Amino acid sequence: MAHVPLSPAAREKMLNLPASPPPPGVQPNFVNPDSVAFSAQCALHGLHALSTIVFFIKMYAQIWIDRQMGLENYVLALAWVLYTGAFEPVGVLLARAPMGVHQWDITFRQFGRYLFLQYTLLVIWGILILLLKITILAQYLRVFVPHGTRNFTFWAAQVLLYTNGVYYVAFTFIQIFSCSPRETWWDKTIVEGHCIDIFAINQRISACIASVVRLYYNIKLFQDQTDVTHQLSFMSFWGTAQIPAAFLVVCLPSVPKVIKYARSKPCVDGKGAYY
Repeated sequence: MAHVPLSPAAREKMLNLPASPPPPGVQPNFVNPDSVAFSAQCALHGLHALSTIVFFIKMYAQIWIDRQMGLENYVLALAWVLYTGAFEPVGVLLARAPMGVHQWDITFRQFGRYLFLQYTLLVIWGILILLLKITILAQYLRVFVPHGTRNFTFWAAQVLLYTNGVYYVAFTFIQIFSCSPRETWWDKTIVEGHCIDIFAINQRISACIASVVRLYYNIKLFQDQTDVTHQLSFMSFWGTAQIPAAFLVVCLPSVPKVIKYARSKPCVDGKGAYY
């Protein structure tokens, strides 16, 4: 049976309704609902600042101390640009959506904006995490596998490299093309569209690779999709935390090198004398 598109008047009426029926005895609160918007913004800015600090320490070590930039460092730089120019701004907009609010405390109009930002962030996140994991594995190969060696460590890293590549390309592809038309992902007034059960798919493929905490919230979201905005916020937080964690893994080894280099340089006082 063909679906009949909503009329403009019916669509406008639906956009002003609660995005989900409230639990028994609960009244929707559109004015001042509970949220984690402030905490989410603080976490986003703090984690980005930490990642930026260690990133520039790493770049300083490569350019001014080692005086060489391996391929993985260019990939790392691309990841930082994507993190700074795309993930961070969209993440802030998502936090202000607001984040963590119960689904019955927002309208379908707000819910659509929230889902659009979540959709955008997931696509960026998949690409960003792939770049960071490529950097980590490439650095691991450079440090622990001598050039030209084909030992167990080499092949294990290769398997991980290609497995992660396939996984995150598939993840990003699924996020982009899971709905037809694509707007159905975030616009719930499109009654003639259809989507695959993306939460069920993410639960299955995340069991192999993603962090345990993020998987926990992913499973909760799969089991109960009546309060998506609340559950997805916690999953987003742990997914976001993977980004600075990856930057720390890649960049922290350069910190002692920079400190040692700085200590080896003579200091000059105001009169030009070395000490």
